[in-house]
Amino acid sequence: EFLVDLKIEPVSAITPDFIFCHPIPNEALKKLKQAQIGITTSLTFNDDNLASHHFQLKLLNCILPDAAAIVDFNVRRIFSPVWLRETARSSAAPGPSYIYSVNVAPDRENEGKAWVFTQGLNRCGFVELEVINADEKNTDFYATVLSIACGKAVTERKFPDEMEKFDIA
Repeated sequence: EFLVDLKIEPVSAITPDFIFCHPIPNEALKKLKQAQIGITTSLTFNDDNLASHHFQLKLLNCILPDAAAIVDFNVRRIFSPVWLRETARSSAAPGPSYIYSVNVAPDRENEGKAWVFTQGLNRCGFVELEVINADEKNTDFYATVLSIACGKAVTERKFPDEMEKFDIA
C-alpha cells in the first residue's frame, strides 16, 4: 500500500545539470522541450525501496503511456519513454543506482577542493551523504565510496545513525 500524491503543474525548467540516462528519441525530445504541463508524482516509499520505486515507475507508465520522458527531480536525471515502458513491464525492479545519484561540484572559493554529495536517498527515509572539502584529485574515490554506501543502504533497507561507523564492503 502506497500513499501517492499526483499534481498537474507547469513544467519546471530543466537545468543543464540534469543528465540524460538513456538515448531519447528525437520526437520525444521535441515534445519534452515544448511541454507546458506535466504530472508530478510524490510517493512515500515503504520498507522495500526497490519495489516502491518500481511501483512509482509502473504508475507513471499507466498514467502517461505516451510520455515524452520521465524527469526525476530527486536525482536530476531524465529517462527515456522506452526505458519507462520496458521497466514497467518487467517483474524486476531497476537497480538501486536508479534511486540515488552521486555528484561532484568544484568549490569555487577553495581551489583544488570539491563537494561530493548524494541526491535521492531522502526518498528512502535516509539522510543524504556528503564529503566537504574533498581534494579534487580524490573525487573519484569519494564518489565510489558514497555510491557503494548508497547501494548498500538502499538494498539492505537500513542506514546507520549519524556518526555511527559502518562497513561499506
